[in-house]
Amino acid sequence: MKKIFFITIQGIVQGVGFRPFINKLAIKHKIKGIVYNKTGSVIIESSSSIKKLKPFIEDIKSNKPPSCIIEKITLKQIKSKKIFKNFSIVKSKKANEMKFIPPDLKICNDCLKELFDQKDKRYLYPFINCTNCGPRFTIIKNTPYDRKNTTMDKFIMCSSCNKEYNDIKSRRYHAEPNACSLCGPELILQKNNGTIIDCDDVISETKNLLKQGKIIAIKGIGGFHIAALATDDNAVLTLKKRKKRTKKPFAVMSDTIEKVKKYAYVSEYEEILLNSIPAPIVLLKKKNNNLLSKYIAEGLSTVGVFLPYSPLHFLLFDEDIPALIMTSANLSEEPIQYKNEEAFLYLKDIVDFFLFHNRDINIPADDSVIKPFNNSFVFIRRSRGYVPLPIKLNVKSKDIIGVGALLRNTICILKDNYAIPSQHIGDLENEKAFEYFKETIENFMKFYEVNPKAIVCDLHPDYLSTRFAIEFAKEKNIKFFQVQHHYAHFLSCLVDNNLHGQAIGVIFDGTGYGIDGNIWGGEFLVGDEKIFKRVAHFKNIKLPGGDLASKETFRCSISLLSEFLSEEEIKKIYPDKNVNLILTLIKKSINTPLSSSVGRIFDAVSSLLNICDLSTYDAEAPMRLEAIADIYNDKENYEIYPYKFIKINNSFEIDIIPMIKKILEKRQDEPPEFISYSFHMTLAEIICKTVNLIYKDYKIKNVILSGGVFQNTILLKKTTELLKNNGFNVLFHKNVSPNDSGISLGQVFFASKKI
Repeated sequence: MKKIFFITIQGIVQGVGFRPFINKLAIKHKIKGIVYNKTGSVIIESSSSIKKLKPFIEDIKSNKPPSCIIEKITLKQIKSKKIFKNFSIVKSKKANEMKFIPPDLKICNDCLKELFDQKDKRYLYPFINCTNCGPRFTIIKNTPYDRKNTTMDKFIMCSSCNKEYNDIKSRRYHAEPNACSLCGPELILQKNNGTIIDCDDVISETKNLLKQGKIIAIKGIGGFHIAALATDDNAVLTLKKRKKRTKKPFAVMSDTIEKVKKYAYVSEYEEILLNSIPAPIVLLKKKNNNLLSKYIAEGLSTVGVFLPYSPLHFLLFDEDIPALIMTSANLSEEPIQYKNEEAFLYLKDIVDFFLFHNRDINIPADDSVIKPFNNSFVFIRRSRGYVPLPIKLNVKSKDIIGVGALLRNTICILKDNYAIPSQHIGDLENEKAFEYFKETIENFMKFYEVNPKAIVCDLHPDYLSTRFAIEFAKEKNIKFFQVQHHYAHFLSCLVDNNLHGQAIGVIFDGTGYGIDGNIWGGEFLVGDEKIFKRVAHFKNIKLPGGDLASKETFRCSISLLSEFLSEEEIKKIYPDKNVNLILTLIKKSINTPLSSSVGRIFDAVSSLLNICDLSTYDAEAPMRLEAIADIYNDKENYEIYPYKFIKINNSFEIDIIPMIKKILEKRQDEPPEFISYSFHMTLAEIICKTVNLIYKDYKIKNVILSGGVFQNTILLKKTTELLKNNGFNVLFHKNVSPNDSGISLGQVFFASKKI
């Protein structure tokens, strides 16, 4: 009996052209053997000598496909009767092992070149793809990643496509979504009354309609976009009215960097982000040249921009279309629409036309959104292009499900030593989002063969995710854990930085259920992966109207002003508000929960400066406050406003009433841009001074920054700078967002230490 070598390669190695790559490399190195997919890995069996295999393996590591991520390569020798005369790809095999599913990949340069080549058989074909690009995660129905396990299984390849699929020399060798106009998906243009548009060129007709100011629902890779001409005020305002979007910004798409640079500033690094394989929406600083409609990002200094990532996107542009609105087809944080029939029923009153295709989407995925920061970026939304990339942990665990929080929900599974956060689900405040949430859990359990031993949720008793976790634990007879919201933020950042041991956590957000029953959101914690202690926080204020105070931001302002002004004085500041009613609520403590939230402080200051009295979308007031600070952004010229520390037992309270008094005084003479920038700088100093106070007692140098407030890059930059100058090691998120979408990662890590 002879011996053969067994090479196991783990990571993102399926759906990225890896087996064809291995086959070509094996021919180059004259390796004899076979390659095949197992459930979660790629296996090479070879009878070649170790002398030949070593350079072959090094070549695999050095020249792997661009979208491939190799986690581990193992080599072992076994006895076998097999004899290999050449090298080939063979049928996939199932195995009980960790699976890795690739994210969707933007169109590669080779396919893009063919798309516009009149001599190519796929000329202007909107579903062109190869082993290096195309849909992956959104079309998978099961693993391993083979055509029969995707939504492409209903399309039978024509003889030409089938020949490519089986030709080692072709770039489409074993490209699972391979197709052409003869055998693949097709486009259909339809009116919102259901009438199909009969025309010779669907794409040309769609472009003409967009130029006429029409609004069109376009089915993409992860779901439907709603598209309109971004330079047309009337089209933009009509879309806002129909979508009931008021002032919430729209993302825009252009087909070239040159077009983007006409309406936004693009640094060298930002250009790299725009061109990266995940093709996220990148928040770029706007140019004040009115090239885009002024209604696209009202009151903001940035605009969300992305480049085409599918062939269909590229076909929608020409010289007369500088930019298109490409916004997710949903309403107020409901899931993105992705099924043709449902999209028609749901969107027919919003759009004029539909551009459908008949390739089914199995898993919807919104576009990812990132915000550049210090030659890196902050995730605002982690979804298409990044999900389901795993996060490797230095802990091996039983299977665990984390169900996230209420807002910006994601779920996360922990299997072996990998955490896999889901795509953006949305706010669990409506039935559609909750159904999508449950479907996502079912899909992830199926794909990754999860046999959960525990489920973990937020401490808040009324979250739909909490109620689901309680019922799920009972039904499956598994362990049930709850973790405090801000501690989950802390742990999420801890995991994201692979840190073990103690850290000081600065966790700022809008809301989170505290262990004292109050609303937390301006927290300084000391802890590790097992335990935490609240050592400082902003002094509680009353929120008149409860959740309403996060929308009607003047309520937060009036609450703070009531600490030092009379009713008559407050009425002079807010003559058009029902000050008497709000003060009565505060005085009698009727529906006025206590909150330490920094998000609400941003709301109050925004209202006080007449920037935003009413948030028409989540975090509008803080975003607009940051925008005017960004316009000013004078690093040297600012004022630090007064504040006080109050020591209570072994904890500190931060009293910002002196700062509010000063802002009230300054707003008579200073421009709001200067006051906003000074407010940001004051908060950064408060953080640094508080951390130094904590250090005196705990001697901890690692400082974690997390929570949605730290999506504010002015505050993040200044805070990081001050802390580093004071000798602290600052840790921020790398793989997930600091907002509530990162909560589920912290939850599963918490449970892994308790199970």
